[in-house]
Amino acid sequence: MKILKILLLSVAVLIVVTAVAAAVAIKVFLPEDKIKSYIVDYAKTNFNREVSFDKLSFTFIGIDLKNFSMSETKTANDTGLPREQSSLAMTDTNKTTNDNGKTAKTNKENPHQVQDNKTDFVTAEHFTVKISPFPLLRKEIKIGNILLNNAKINITKGKDGKFNFENLTATTGTPTTNLGDDTASQSTTELKTSTANGNNKMTSKNNSEWAVNIQNLNIKNANVNYTDKQNNLSASIKNFNLEIKDFSFTEPFECETSCDIDAKQNELHIALPLKANFKTYLANFDMDKMLLNIESLATSYNNADFSLNGTVKNINNPKIDCGITIKNINEKTFKDFVKLNKFSIDKIDFKTKTAVNISSKNADIESLSLVLPDSSSNISGTADWSKEDLQYNLTGNLNLKYNGAEISANGKIETKTSSALTLSLKAKNITNDTAKDFYQCPIKFIIPTLNINSVVNFNLKNNTANLTKLNIKIPDSSANISGKLNWNDKKNFVYNLALNLDFLLDNIANSFPEYNMKGRIKSDAKVSEKDFSGTINLNNVSFDYLPIAQISKLNADVSAKSKNNITLKTASGIFNEGKFNANGSFINKDIKLNLDMDKLKVNTTEGQKIGNDKKTTAKDAGLPREQSSLAMTDKNKTSNAGKTEYYNIYTNININNIDVPYLISKNATLKTSLKSVSADMKKADGNVNLVISTGTITNVDKLAENKYAKLFLLIFNALNNNITSKSKSNGIDYENMTANISFTDGVMKTNNVSIKIPLTTMDVKGTVNFKNENVDLKVNTGLYAAMKITGTISNPKTSFDAVSTAAQVLSGSKNIEEIGQKLGNSLKNLFK
Repeated sequence: MKILKILLLSVAVLIVVTAVAAAVAIKVFLPEDKIKSYIVDYAKTNFNREVSFDKLSFTFIGIDLKNFSMSETKTANDTGLPREQSSLAMTDTNKTTNDNGKTAKTNKENPHQVQDNKTDFVTAEHFTVKISPFPLLRKEIKIGNILLNNAKINITKGKDGKFNFENLTATTGTPTTNLGDDTASQSTTELKTSTANGNNKMTSKNNSEWAVNIQNLNIKNANVNYTDKQNNLSASIKNFNLEIKDFSFTEPFECETSCDIDAKQNELHIALPLKANFKTYLANFDMDKMLLNIESLATSYNNADFSLNGTVKNINNPKIDCGITIKNINEKTFKDFVKLNKFSIDKIDFKTKTAVNISSKNADIESLSLVLPDSSSNISGTADWSKEDLQYNLTGNLNLKYNGAEISANGKIETKTSSALTLSLKAKNITNDTAKDFYQCPIKFIIPTLNINSVVNFNLKNNTANLTKLNIKIPDSSANISGKLNWNDKKNFVYNLALNLDFLLDNIANSFPEYNMKGRIKSDAKVSEKDFSGTINLNNVSFDYLPIAQISKLNADVSAKSKNNITLKTASGIFNEGKFNANGSFINKDIKLNLDMDKLKVNTTEGQKIGNDKKTTAKDAGLPREQSSLAMTDKNKTSNAGKTEYYNIYTNININNIDVPYLISKNATLKTSLKSVSADMKKADGNVNLVISTGTITNVDKLAENKYAKLFLLIFNALNNNITSKSKSNGIDYENMTANISFTDGVMKTNNVSIKIPLTTMDVKGTVNFKNENVDLKVNTGLYAAMKITGTISNPKTSFDAVSTAAQVLSGSKNIEEIGQKLGNSLKNLFK
């Protein structure tokens, strides 16, 4: 508001100063330097401003001020003189007196720079006034035209928040002049009372009155520059043109203006063309009675068109009644502020009736409405900023139709001990397309009806909120949430919430049709950023997650005392046509799982196929001999960053008829008792027993990408580099696999590892040290050809074990012929 005052009153001061100059020139016919003294003294006395100009010229009943400037008046402290002498000293600060009595600038390089380096905030190349001669006979001064050409107004706000100007109407004390005669004193007194009586009249001591009237006022190519060092903001009004007809201090007059606005702050840059027509009532500078009636104000921004009309009464305490219309709104309109998806809105109407009391620092919002096609909203209430904390009491309602959804809401926000928000919302037909202009939801859904009621107390100063209640209801389902939020720490969002959920999935299934959901889920929980506790109950739940899984008749009871104390009391259901029963727990790093399942089938995701037209063998898996195995991706590699988590795992799993990616089997049992288990297995202790019967290892290429699986596949490769599967399926067939292994401080020992395939039965003996990744395994192929697996887990190598092979050949041989036969079979298997 202070900037608006300076713009309006700066122009008004220029008008008054020039009008007075013209009136004095005609009335007393003083020399040029005397008139300049009058103008300087008048501006200082009545407006607390220093004015200067290079030359005052008279035309035919007219006056022209060349290189005009106006700045702050220096105080007594600025000049170093006593206060009673400061007015005279300030008048002559920039002048020296020649022998002939005329004044001249002391700073010829920059005539607008005052000696104390104060910045001129108004300058103009020419300030011209034309006066009609005939009304002078009737003691009337009728100014036909005032022209302000190439003016510049500079407004600066320093880092301390202070502007480069003060109150325009402040005075510096009793005015004095450098004329030194009675005429000057009399004229000064007349000038001081020039507008005191209103009606634009000049009044002298002898009661002779000169009425002043201005017919036309023109400002051409003016520029206003605003610099805010406190907020790193710079703005300018360029090519400012203003035309006023029948200008008056006491009567309304018409204005037409245009300009270009340019503003920059940090990375934001806004440029706006502006054109306006309005009627102004200055009320002889009575701020309480001033009126601005905007008939039209138009601009455009990023292809959107903005228009405004309305009235502003009382500059001190504005009463605003205006409307704004915005057309052709789309995502490009907001591109300087936020990136949005593509959308388009033909028209938005915004209207407000607001009374602002600046002195009392409060506002009464009678109405603030926003109207879109088929939609509207309205807010009313009060706001008060007279105290340290903003006080407000606002009510509002919303009726919105957008992208097929219907939303209605009403609420209230007010300040008591803290800010309180009460909101009720009803919605219909909410889908993933409802907010598509702003957010693209990856899941398709539809919510036929939705009801939300909430009460929130929040403190924006402390960045905290108390969620008294948040009730969300859809048919036969509800969610009740309460608790506290704290976002004071930008790096750590703190929350402590209580949740009570009851969802009937049969109704929600219409919202997520592709998941085919049924059953009921209940939960009573407490959740924070650090921990959670509560219960979850699933009753006859079913849903699809195609193509991987179809789950039906799922019943489960889960309880949690904390995130490190979770118990699965019971779980049963059907997973992809396979019935299962399970229970387990996760308590203080102990993971326990008991699972019985009659059938386990898991489909691969798209692009991950189990079979190929080409048969895949162990050799095809990229197993040893070729250095290309070094390039294989190690999916399970643990990052060195972060703390390693260790768990104890106890399982008892029995599954029949397995058909999952990489493995087909009729039966599998897995029992584990392991401690200190991590991804790298460097501290593992315990035992693992695995029995798998009759099946096929599939998709060997994909399986070999894992370094542990690759090590296992090397056992098959150790049999023969050209081994082939006898199965018609792609992969490696087996009749039985048994693994009894133990771990001691990260070292795995094969107690009993055997693999029976159609060709032979293999036994594996040795160790794998997970601490240093060293591998030392011996594979007895059962075909008089022993092999060794050495190297590291990441880069294992197979080689022929001559010693063990010789021992197998010699063992049990009765004669040289039998030895030769065994040796021949061994070599045949190695080199065929």
